[in-house]
Amino acid sequence: MIAPCFNSKLAPYMSALLAERDDSGFFTGDLIVCLKDFDTFIIEKGFDDGTFSQALADGWSIQRFTENKASRNSRIGRVKLLSEYMDSMGLPMCASFEFGSSEHPKTYVPTREECSVLFSVIDTWNPVSGIPEYISCAYSVLFRLYYCLGLRLNEAVDLQRQDVSFDCGTLYIRHSKGDKDRIVFVQDDLLDLMRRYDDIVSMHLPERQWFFPSKKQGQHPWKHNVCRRFRQFWQLSFPDWKGRRPTVHSLRHAFVVYTVNDWVEDGKDASALFPYLSRFLGHSSIEDTMYYYHTWDTETGAFARFIDLPSAVEDETEGWL
Repeated sequence: MIAPCFNSKLAPYMSALLAERDDSGFFTGDLIVCLKDFDTFIIEKGFDDGTFSQALADGWSIQRFTENKASRNSRIGRVKLLSEYMDSMGLPMCASFEFGSSEHPKTYVPTREECSVLFSVIDTWNPVSGIPEYISCAYSVLFRLYYCLGLRLNEAVDLQRQDVSFDCGTLYIRHSKGDKDRIVFVQDDLLDLMRRYDDIVSMHLPERQWFFPSKKQGQHPWKHNVCRRFRQFWQLSFPDWKGRRPTVHSLRHAFVVYTVNDWVEDGKDASALFPYLSRFLGHSSIEDTMYYYHTWDTETGAFARFIDLPSAVEDETEGWL
């Protein structure tokens, strides 16, 4: 990890926190960006007295004009890691954070036809001059991991090369939500695409750590860059689009919706299969998976048949992954 430059009197604690999390195997890119912002905030707002006061916490917690509540809470959560680290070091702490309720706007789930158009654009995208060749084909694989496997945003970008087993056809997901690991099985056609991509990248970076390396040496793409690129691809696919736009996370929703729809269309018992889908997605409960399906946006016009599931389904998947 390249040590960032902090300037406030809390700089030593920021650097120590980053080093500790980096040594533990956590990706620290987004945390670095947030702590740099926090470091500047401390100095510009006159809180640079070397303490983590409640006034500092309250000032940082104010929702910005460009944020929704979920973004604000995410920003607070990263700085809360710093306060917890300082507290664990026995430093006097008097700050607490109020997150407030997060907004859960209705998710737009793209139709299969829209996804087909989107991936046609992604697959034929030519990067601007200066971007390595492997970056262009990386997006074809990366966004299919969200759409075909339902991975979370960070789960795909944090994927290390050693976590991809072409022999077993699996991905090993590390430190996912709740700091849990799991194994995800990959379809044969997607695995072939990943293998061809891996061959291309290996010609340029034979000793790389990350499965999706960034053009910056030793790093992988940051989540906000992936989100920005997705918005660009969607705009290229549908230049006259009006209304809500999907996000990268919408592809995870699409995976759940169309997986369940296919079960129902094939006459399978979706209630019996839901526990397996829940474990595959890394959810802690069946209800979390049901939320993805029952908040499907019927305005898309795609076929969706809502199934009746019990409020709690006995988890029979223990040891499945």
